[in-house]
Amino acid sequence: MESRMEKNKRLAREKRKRKFKAFLILLMTILVAFGIFRVNQIIKELNYLENTTLLNYDYKNNTLVFFGETYYIDFRILKKDF
Repeated sequence: MESRMEKNKRLAREKRKRKFKAFLILLMTILVAFGIFRVNQIIKELNYLENTTLLNYDYKNNTLVFFGETYYIDFRILKKDF
């Protein structure tokens, strides 16, 4: 049986791990989005494709255009996960 101090240390360690994992996921998502936006910009500059929109987000309508397909995003659902 663990003491209260050991339990608090263990819980703090687990909490740090969860925060670190969430930070890594957020960082990786930002890097991927930045990369896709950069590739999209280069494709537009060089005029490689007819449909040059690889990734576009409309803040007013909460729509995400990803490789020509439109997706509607509801952030209220995502708030529950975080």
